[in-house]
Amino acid sequence: MIVFKSILAILRLVLFAITLIVSFFTYYLIARVFFRHTTESGFAFRKYYLTFLNIIMGIREKIEGNPINQPALYVCNHRGMTDFFVNLKHLNAFILSKADVEDIPVLGYIANYTGIFYLDRKSKNSREAARKAIVEILESGHNVILYPEGTTNNEKTTMDFRLGAFEEAAKKGFKVLPVAIEYKSKYDLWISTPMALQFINQFGKFFTYAKMSFGEPIENSDPVVLMRESKKWIDNKLLEMQKNWSDAY
Repeated sequence: MIVFKSILAILRLVLFAITLIVSFFTYYLIARVFFRHTTESGFAFRKYYLTFLNIIMGIREKIEGNPINQPALYVCNHRGMTDFFVNLKHLNAFILSKADVEDIPVLGYIANYTGIFYLDRKSKNSREAARKAIVEILESGHNVILYPEGTTNNEKTTMDFRLGAFEEAAKKGFKVLPVAIEYKSKYDLWISTPMALQFINQFGKFFTYAKMSFGEPIENSDPVVLMRESKKWIDNKLLEMQKNWSDAY
């Protein structure tokens, strides 16, 4: 069984790499010749590619609710790498990610091109720059999605949220929209195991079943209220999703 899972996972990884490189550079060349690359066209490319990629990776998602038709700060719990595959297939948004991703050959460049900005957790200046970037992006009319837990979590409910982005939302009057994501199998939760083994455990099975739900927008001039209300909604939705469905806990 482990041999079969390893072969399937490696095959998917190879297809991921090949299709990402081919599709991106096809888009890049077409954009250079026929139209000007914009944030919106980058989002469109990302959405179409993720629709295709999720089929390759065996991700089957069920979505509840919808994004709103105005810029907002979306905050989501964090289960693992595939959160991005589900979130960004259904939401046009800039995403805050670890600075390490930028150093990954090819992937880091493509991520930059399609709406990712980075945070070096060890740098105070980077955190301040990220907060400034969040404000600038929202004021420009685009969405931002981030994971306020700061890391992946395989507990039933969320860990403590970080207050920073909520302070900016409260100060500037931005709407905050909570998002909950959950998976059916324990192998879909990224925990403290070697990444290679984690990848094999998740993508060595035929399907990854996910649920994602968009909440209603929250507005408040108190950042603590924004944070608490977002966390409360996500925690309640996670417990609702898990009931009679997830076998991860």
